[in-house]
Amino acid sequence: MGKLVRDKIPQIITDAGKKPITEILDQERYLEELDKKLEEELAEYQADKSIEEMADVLEVLFAICEARGYSVDELMKVREEKCEKRGGFKERVYLVGCEGERNQGLKCYGNYADASKECSKYKECREKNEKL
Repeated sequence: MGKLVRDKIPQIITDAGKKPITEILDQERYLEELDKKLEEELAEYQADKSIEEMADVLEVLFAICEARGYSVDELMKVREEKCEKRGGFKERVYLVGCEGERNQGLKCYGNYADASKECSKYKECREKNEKL
């Protein structure tokens, strides 16, 4: 069952009448467990899409930031700089390819809601991409 938990979880377990068994991780293991926690929280967000899961992802990202020697303020500044320079994702721009380039890696998904299956027009789209 071992996993990285929020700081107050052992007390919450104790308050529920159970006795948690914990250890404090060294820096290397802490970073490894934060990476695992990020994967866990991302999977939970992908399954649920709730604001609570978004907050969990953000909390883990902040912890990773600080564990790697950066401040959250530094992270936010870099985010803002990148946003100013390259934009954000508000305009929902999806890059299909570039004219004049052969986009070998492109896949066609007729129904973008279900990108796990190639659409029936894959061959047609592939031929179009080959011509670019």
